[in-house]
Amino acid sequence: MDETGNLELQLSVDSQSVPRVVGACVYTVLCSVLWVNAGVPTECRTDVIFMVDSSGSIRSSHYSLMETFISELVAELPIDTAVSRVGLVTFRHRVGRRFYLADHSTVAAVQTAVSNALTNPRGWTRTDRAMRFVRRRMLTTAAGDRSTVPNVVVLLTDGRSTFPRFTQVIST
Repeated sequence: MDETGNLELQLSVDSQSVPRVVGACVYTVLCSVLWVNAGVPTECRTDVIFMVDSSGSIRSSHYSLMETFISELVAELPIDTAVSRVGLVTFRHRVGRRFYLADHSTVAAVQTAVSNALTNPRGWTRTDRAMRFVRRRMLTTAAGDRSTVPNVVVLLTDGRSTFPRFTQVIST
């Protein structure tokens, strides 16, 4: 965790067999960093937003891997009891809100929405626009953000922003 309270966790997943284990591990790490260290070990209340790269540099075969990863991670979240909420945006040169934090209240509904949302439309990798969109539109009370719950943004990308300088400015 950095001095601003942001946690950056970078994972490289190249196998179809890994997502469930990685999903469970990510959830465990997030919970221990966000809540156990804060003295609240009994539940892991989180608002999680996935930012998924849908630019031209992402191969079609990687979409099923990203979908599986998100689905398996979501399966570990206590969404059905409203402890956690999930939102999703995809980005290329445009940002697409797929669903807000308050749109789905069950694991099954989130998994279905993720499956329906991930496509490969191509375009530039405007990570900066996606980050700005999440801050201004997704992390708001109107979109279902809860001020008393930590926010976690999971970025799934190949790591190549078209305009890295803009992305650095937005992320600080």
